[in-house]
Amino acid sequence: DCRRQLSQRRVLRQLADALHEGLSRMRDHGTGRVSKELVDTAAVVKTLAAYSQVKLSTLHENLAVFRSAADLKIGGKLLDFLSTEFNIAISREKRDRQAIEGEILLDDTTLRESIVRLLHDVRAQDPNLDIVLYLDNIDELDHDACYDDDKRERIRAETLGLLDLCRAPAGLVLNMRTYYASTLLREVDDILNLGSLAPEDLRQMLQVRLGDERDEVRHAMDGEDWTATIDELCKQASTPFVFLRWLKYLTEWADDRRGRSVPQRLAGYSDNYLANISQEVLERVAKAFESPTRTVPREEILGACEGREAVLTQLIHAQAILPRDFWEPNEFTLDPELHYLLATSGG
Repeated sequence: DCRRQLSQRRVLRQLADALHEGLSRMRDHGTGRVSKELVDTAAVVKTLAAYSQVKLSTLHENLAVFRSAADLKIGGKLLDFLSTEFNIAISREKRDRQAIEGEILLDDTTLRESIVRLLHDVRAQDPNLDIVLYLDNIDELDHDACYDDDKRERIRAETLGLLDLCRAPAGLVLNMRTYYASTLLREVDDILNLGSLAPEDLRQMLQVRLGDERDEVRHAMDGEDWTATIDELCKQASTPFVFLRWLKYLTEWADDRRGRSVPQRLAGYSDNYLANISQEVLERVAKAFESPTRTVPREEILGACEGREAVLTQLIHAQAILPRDFWEPNEFTLDPELHYLLATSGG
């Protein structure tokens, strides 16, 4: 999960940990051709991820416990890379490990290349073992960087670094908001735009969720009032996340307003979600959008904020409005969680 990681380094560290844990679990369960040597090879990458700059003697001491990785019968791309580029050899004797001098910089490029080499070694050991790397919420790596030119260029470089994992012999699945997609490389194909779910799919999703609830909760949700509410939510919520968020508010926090429309019953939702922004401001901004799909220029939204840059900044950082394009944040859409305001504000 890339959310709030702020750098590719932290994401790569998560990947190194997950690969080691996954291969260890597979070996314990006897799944695939995963040897101790391969698990130790993954442990080498996990160890590297813990350092940014380190003495060679210290690194060799910490890697010595995984020296069986040197016995990997097929592959060995990771250890070849470390030996050639950094003179790292995990099979050194203790006296040689302690005598080696100097420090090395283990930067993001080195760690990323180490993960790619590890995945080559995994594929060499078992051609039938398919590893899939799933990077979720890439757009949340540092969302606030969108509104600072210097930070935006930095986060673009961090994102492109993560996308370079496409060179590895593994599946790479990326999940991001549409407005972030212009950063995708040509090498990333099979792009799928995930639209809204059909009402029947939302109902089925809810039934799965309700399976973990108490009997009295499930029975209450089968009542006529809640059935009608759920039907209306299915029609109005533009994403599954919004459907669940609105329903959670109505069941746990909203006053009992049965008999009124869902937008009317959601009145007060923003008091929880955006407590630092007044309802008056949100309603004026919602009127500027007129419809859920309209894109509004920054200047027009600023006008709805009565020219107050501080209020516009609040809306942006709270993600009440979202950029049409992360890399050119000059036009915005209304956050789907606030679409109910379009009905209550006359939009």
